[in-house]
Amino acid sequence: MELIHYRETHASLVDAYVLSEEQLRFTAHPSKSIPLCMAEPNRHAILGRK
Repeated sequence: MELIHYRETHASLVDAYVLSEEQLRFTAHPSKSIPLCMAEPNRHAILGRK
């Protein structure tokens, strides 16, 4: 697995990522984190890639 920094070119991939209802009980969709990372300089959006 490779970790990469989020870029705007990844937006459609993040938006298409599907979480089940059960998973959403424990976490939010990753697309909700992106704006937080853009607004806070100490937060970093990191994606995992196979």
